Amino acid sequence: MHLYSPVIALAFLVPVFAAPRSLVPVEKFDGETSGRHIVTLKPGVDRSSFVFATNIVPTHNWTVINGFAVGHKGKFTEEQINMLRTSSDVESISEDGMVQASVVTTQTNSTWGLARLSSASKLANQNP
Repeated sequence: MHLYSPVIALAFLVPVFAAPRSLVPVEKFDGETSGRHIVTLKPGVDRSSFVFATNIVPTHNWTVINGFAVGHKGKFTEEQINMLRTSSDVESISEDGMVQASVVTTQTNSTWGLARLSSASKLANQNP
């Protein structure tokens, strides 16, 4: 009986150490989506190494300098999304939502700067 005590104790510890890592949730967009997902990697994760390791090729890449965010956007299969959800390198996954401006405002007698910004051609009254 004394010999079996360590074996029984080990049997109770194995499920604790073998517990699966929690999945990264997929943030849903309330509205029309593009069918793509935005994947943000954790700080310090090398993008090219991640792409090589996962064999998932994104359609867009970006890096935010001050915020240290590195991410991908792409049209991924359900299987690829599930693989990304289990990765310890992934910080977040979001659906790529479509948004549109619904209000157009016209300003009359706008200042010099606004007229310059909205003009497609060179303005006639420019200073040299």
